[in-house]
This record gives sequence, C-alpha cells and structure tokens, in this order.
Amino acid sequence: MVGGLRELERRRQTVKTMRVNAAYADRLLDAAARRVLLNAREEASVRYFEELVTVAPRGQQFVERAEEVLSQELFGEMDALVEEANAWTARVEEIQKGDNYRHQLALLPRFQELFDMHHREFEHYIAQLLHFDGFAVERWHGGAGDLAADVIVRLPGDGRRMIVQCKHVSDIRTTIGSGVIQQVNGTKELHNAEMALVVTPGKFTKPARSLAMRLDVQLIDKTDMFRWGLYGHRLLDLLADRSEGQVPDTMES
Repeated sequence: MVGGLRELERRRQTVKTMRVNAAYADRLLDAAARRVLLNAREEASVRYFEELVTVAPRGQQFVERAEEVLSQELFGEMDALVEEANAWTARVEEIQKGDNYRHQLALLPRFQELFDMHHREFEHYIAQLLHFDGFAVERWHGGAGDLAADVIVRLPGDGRRMIVQCKHVSDIRTTIGSGVIQQVNGTKELHNAEMALVVTPGKFTKPARSLAMRLDVQLIDKTDMFRWGLYGHRLLDLLADRSEGQVPDTMES
C-alpha cells in the first residue's frame, strides 16, 4: 500500500515537471515571436522562430496525455511517455543553445546603438518596450521635476503603478551606485507607486544590488537589456526568473 502511494506521488511529480517544461517552451516561443517583430524580421530571429514553432507546442500535448495516463494509473505507458518527453526537452534546449551564438553575433551592432542614444531617446525606448509588453504608459519621458521617475506605467492585468528611472550610459562598463536606488525608493510613495524599477545598459555595483534587494527595487542591467530589448523576453518574466528556476528538468521514468 505504502509502495503504491509512493509510486503514485512520484508519477504526480513527473506530470508536474512536464507542466513546468511545457510552460518554459511556451515562453521561449512567445519570446521568439516577439523577437521577430522587435528586430524587423532579422534572419537569425526568423530562423530560430521557425525551428522552435515546430517543436515547442508538443509540450502541452505531453502534459495532456500524462494527466490522462495518471488518472488511469497506466504507469507502464507513463514510462514510454517520459522517455519521449525527455527527448523533446533535449531538442528544445538544443534549438535554444544553437541559436544563442548566431543571434548575439547578428544583433551586437543593434545593442551598441543603445550607448549612442541621447538619454531622452533611451527613455522613449524603454517606454516603448514597456508598451510592447502590455504596460499602460502614463509618462513617456522625464524632465524637470520628474522626482526620479522618467517613465511611469501601470502593470498589465492588475494595474499596479510602477515608476522607472532610466540611467543611460555611453560605456557598457559604467556602474550605477546605491545612491540611485535610494533616490528611486524614496520617491515611490510620492508617485503613489507600488513598484520601482531602475534600467541601465551598464551595470550595478554590488552595494546597489544589495540595497535594491532590501528595498524591493527592481533592476535591469546590460544582460537583461539584451534579453528584453533584443531577445524578446517580457520584463515581468525576466524579473520572475530571479526567484524561480526556469531551466527544463529531465524526468525519471
């Protein structure tokens, strides 16, 4: 009896892992489609999407079949399904890894354009990305008296207000210190905002990151900018990835 319950629980965990992997593949496909639009149908982006769209949707099919098998306790059939799903997971990862180098090489010149922007252009660029992500933009750029909020948006879905401080730099090695974090956090309440975000194509110092974590101020640096602006990932997904592991897991049969 105990052994049977343990086996059932193990199979339930297998189905749970399948759901996680299917959701991960769906997010990759979503980002790939967005990337084609963000990069004006650049060749490497189109090729990646075309490869992924033939594979990624199968994840949900595995989940549906696994749930059916689990409900009927057909564990022998589950073993074969797990083997097939693991092969699918490996293929998704293969497509993703094979794309990384091609895509980075193709889009590095576009990433360099960020550093050549005027700071006002950078603010508009960030506001446009947020709009593309479904945020409602209330302020598109900063100016005199902006109280550390260059861009103000409301989140898609729940409508929470978020202030955004855009720290443009002309050199990728430029660091943003903790003073900016203090400033943004201090004015969040003045804007009746529930969230605060600091965005830069540079990087943050360790003290700045530590303070941001304590104050719950969100940070987007050069690596995140590449994933958001050129790879097509959604901002909220990038922020969520920091607290949740999103790498597909291999399942045991």
